Amino acid sequence: MLETCLSVEQRREALKSAYPKWEKRTIAAHFERQCQHYRDYPLIMMPEYTVTYEEIWKRSRRYAKAMIHLGVQPDDHVAILMENDPDYIALFIASSMIGAIVVPLNTQLQKEELTYMLRQSDTNWLFLHQVANKQEHAESLKSVIATLQGDAESPFKQAVCIPMKKEEAPAIYQDWNHFVKGAEAVENAVVDQRMQETNDPDSCAAIIYTSGSTGLPKGVMLTDDMMLRSGFATCCTRAYETGREFMHRCRCIMFIFYKKVYLQPPF
Repeated sequence: MLETCLSVEQRREALKSAYPKWEKRTIAAHFERQCQHYRDYPLIMMPEYTVTYEEIWKRSRRYAKAMIHLGVQPDDHVAILMENDPDYIALFIASSMIGAIVVPLNTQLQKEELTYMLRQSDTNWLFLHQVANKQEHAESLKSVIATLQGDAESPFKQAVCIPMKKEEAPAIYQDWNHFVKGAEAVENAVVDQRMQETNDPDSCAAIIYTSGSTGLPKGVMLTDDMMLRSGFATCCTRAYETGREFMHRCRCIMFIFYKKVYLQPPF
């Protein structure tokens, strides 16, 4: 952890002074602003490597172009079923760039639970790790993907699989490398234009499911501004200072106002 002699109140005041007047932004617009201040700073620290703000921003733009090439439209629902990984964050920011809505899925869920969420959320696109949380989700969900794609009333279009083992993923998934290569066919100006056209902080940014402890899980619609305000409030209450390093185990991770995060694999 970063050593500091600042008191809790001093750390809070430093954060508040950096944002004296609240300005609504989308997740992507806010992250772009953060990159201007912390471009070369480490953002994500994995066990084997570190990723900077600039590296995540460049990766996010590449994935945004690949998404456009894939056919992702504004307000499309993009489900993500992945372990803690920098690509998770990049896909989240990329979705914000092009006005898509992220549906984070818990890797601990079973096939029946995931099927319910994919259907109930009207998911259009799915990005998943071939294996996550020791579960072979790609193999488990291949019949679900086929059913959704064959259902004329389902809005589901395609799933992209990130390989995590030597064996190839089932053929029903688009290969991750093929997806990323699609970015080469899209100009930077196209992403910039889409980002301007979908620059609405009060629009839905994510649909996050409840645990379903009192019934079926419910999808909670969260706007960009709601998520950013929540992140700011968290940093204020916990008095995070610039350069704070901490562990993060959750799968929907927003790097909003603080600087360094260690991503831990799930237990």
